[in-house]
Order: sequence, then C-alpha cells, then structure tokens
Amino acid sequence: MNNFYLNKKINPKGLKKDQYDVIIIGAGIGGLVCGCYLARAGLKVLIVEKNQKPGGYCTSFERDGFRFDSGVHGIGGMYEGGNLRRIIDELKLDLEIIRFDPSDMIVFPDGEIFIWNDLNKTIYEFQNKFPKESKSIKSFFNFITGTSPIELFLRLKNKTFKTLLDEYFKNIHLKKILSFLAGNLGVSASIASAFIISTLYREFILNGGYYPKGGMQMFPDSLLKKFKEFGGEVLFFKKVNKINIENNTAKGVHIDKNINFNSKVVISNCDARQTYLELIGKRYLNKNFIYNLNRAVISPSAFVVYLGLKNTFNSSLTERGYGLYFIPTYDIDDIYLHNNDPDDINIKGKDLFCGLGQLNSRSQNNYKKSMHLLMIAPFKGLTFWEKNKYKVAENMIGLLENLIPSLRSNILVKYIATPIDFFNFTLNYRGSNYGWAAIVKNPGLYLDIPIKNFYIVGHWSSNNFSSGGINIVAFLGYRLSKTILKKLIIC
Repeated sequence: MNNFYLNKKINPKGLKKDQYDVIIIGAGIGGLVCGCYLARAGLKVLIVEKNQKPGGYCTSFERDGFRFDSGVHGIGGMYEGGNLRRIIDELKLDLEIIRFDPSDMIVFPDGEIFIWNDLNKTIYEFQNKFPKESKSIKSFFNFITGTSPIELFLRLKNKTFKTLLDEYFKNIHLKKILSFLAGNLGVSASIASAFIISTLYREFILNGGYYPKGGMQMFPDSLLKKFKEFGGEVLFFKKVNKINIENNTAKGVHIDKNINFNSKVVISNCDARQTYLELIGKRYLNKNFIYNLNRAVISPSAFVVYLGLKNTFNSSLTERGYGLYFIPTYDIDDIYLHNNDPDDINIKGKDLFCGLGQLNSRSQNNYKKSMHLLMIAPFKGLTFWEKNKYKVAENMIGLLENLIPSLRSNILVKYIATPIDFFNFTLNYRGSNYGWAAIVKNPGLYLDIPIKNFYIVGHWSSNNFSSGGINIVAFLGYRLSKTILKKLIIC
C-alpha cells in the first residue's frame, strides 16, 4: 500500500464547525477503515451512525452475562500479505487476533470435512472422502489459492460457480459440498459468480479461522478508537435524512432537527437502495440508472438463534471454536435458487442449511459459553415471523441435536433475530446480509454513480467482489480512501 497517501497532510485551514472534507454515513467496517485512512492523512472527517455503536453486522451484544456476535463469526485476509492484515498493521490497531485450527467443519449427509490452517491438510481431507477425484481436488484448490486476483477475475468473471466445478469434478456429491459457500450467501451455485465464490474460498475459508479475542465488537471498536486518535469525529444515534445535492454534486448531509453538515465528499456505508432512492432522491437519477437499480438482485437475509450454554457443557463440536456448516441434504440447489421462497423450507426444518458460530470462553475472555445458529432466510414480513419464529428456532435446535445430542438440555438463554430485526438494525433492504447478491452480471455490481463527489463503500459498492466478508469490505474502504485522497490532492 502506498504510504504517500497515508501521511501527506492536506487538511485545509479555516473549516468551520459544521464543515468537513468528508462525511461518511454509517460506521460499518468499510466506512471505519476508509475514515481512518482519510483522517490519518489529515482530512477533517465526520462519521454519522444511527446506532449506539460501530460495526454494522460486525458487532457483539451482551445478555445475562453472555456475549453474542450479531452475525459475523470470523474474519479472513489475515495471512502474510493479506489485505486485512496489512490494514490492521498499518493502522496499528489495538487488537489481538487468535486463530482456530481447524477453522471450519462441513457436515453433510455422508460425513464431515474439516478445513485446516494447512492447505495441504485440507486437500487431503477432501481427497480422503473422494479418492477418485484426488487429482482434480488438488488442482482446484491450487487454482483458487495460486492464481493472482486479477487473473482469477479475468478467467472467472462471466462464469457461474457450477460451471467452474463442472470443469474440475464429476462426483455430484463433491460438487454439492463445495457449493456450500454459495449456499451460505443465499444463492445456488448455478447462478453464483465463480469469481466471488472463489475469492471467498481464497480469503475466508482456506485462509480463515481468525477471530478478535473478546468478540467481533473488538474489531470495529479498535477502528473507532484509531479514527478518533487521528482526529476523526463521530455522531452516534443520528440518522442522515438527506444527502444535499447542488449542481449534481454532493455537498453534505442533513440530519434530524434541521441540522446540516457541509462537506467536499459524501460517502455512504449503508444500503444502496435507501441511499439512492431516499437520501439522494429519484430526481437526481436518470431513468436508466433507476431501471438497473430496480433490476439489481440483493442477497437474502438471515434467521439467527443465539444460545447461552451451561459452563459445564462439553462437546467435541463446540469446544474447538470453529464455524460449522451443516448441510443435511444434497438438494441445496432446490433450496437456494434465488427468490425461491416456499414457506415449508423455513417451517419443517428438514432442509435447513445451518451455520454454527461457536464462541467459547477462551475467545470471549471472561464471558460464558455461547453460540449462534444461523440460516439464510427470506424477508417475508413481520406477521410471518411473529407467527413462526419460535417454531423455526426449535426446528433449528432439533436439527443440531443430531450432531450435539445434549444441546437442548444445556441451554440457559435463547434469543432470536429474524430478517425484520436485521432490517431494523441495519436498514439494509429486506434485511439483506451481503448487499448485492453474488450472482453473475448482477446489475447492482455495475451501477455508474451519477452524482459527483459521492461514493458508496462496503458490500453495497458497485464492483465485482463486494458480496463478501469483513476483509473484503475493509479492503474496499482502504481502496476508496486512496481514490479520494488522489482526487483531493490533485484538486
């Protein structure tokens, strides 16, 4: 990363109290990282956040002595030369990162496979289960991990993940298992972007297992602390109602109580549809832009059950601290075809795709044992979830009891979050998890922003790999800061 753009002091003199170089709407990871680099360079930066703390989906909360992570259960990109590791080192964040080994476990109808920190060990796991595909397994993982990001994009940008799998493998069950990551994003491999899924394998699965000691909240908190040290300002419990536009150029923001803040640049780290249609307004958008915005496909939401467990509870599946992906059926394409929204999938529980994030006491400092159960879920609406959320939660727990027989008897507390809750928390359209859906040629990934001095950062960015994990949105925040600093230096 070019330190020239990190150290040059370019903050102009004479800015008034309500004037800023850059205003960022939302204190998610992308906005925080971008804000840190801009403030470090000497810009006067304001972050406006509607919630009481930073992080977006990368937050934690506490109940009855238990600490739970809201959604994110781990981070990637921490390997030598990885983007997130460089960001953490460059910003000198006060953050202790631990790593679980194995990092993840995939449970499928015929067995299980562990994802190890050692790539060769992971390859052997797959080869041991599918010996006839041994050569192809090694070639596949070496292609994903050994190909440069640019070449990976050029080779995969127009391919679905299913097409990529078909090029390497013949075994149907192996291809279904490798499709779990597309399923975790809420799309079928038959429409999922091969580039996005391969990037997530590379950055988050095959180089994953990293976790901030003390909980995921430690990461955004460390960014916020550094942002303030660099002179950045933040307003919590404040919601931006409008982005002020003059001559097709962003000039600042309007928040509640008729308060305006002026700025040279405005960045949105929140839902793109809300940003364009409400904060900017249709009158500033041409018909073609609105048409593509309405055609853009968003990622689905999630249903999460947070469980506080007895300290005496022990299980081989919960003590290691890894994430668990439970695939009880090979018919996952039928379940996760985007916009396929049958009620019985969410009620019967027999076809659920569950992710299990285990947060044991070792990683959570002095907090008690806890875990969260997550499944991809459609938005549906308040009435549906009020009627069915307890039934769905019990079905999820029952499904996991096939793996952890003593689970139910060791639960002390249980909290449920539906897509409605995630919408209320983030204001993401229909409670979306990852912004734009990870599908080939999604119009949302190619929106050409029509407003000058305005940008979107995070997983709603218009680019080819914004639908990803924390390390991806952090990198997008860094990259945007570089773009803005170049622009302001030239100006």
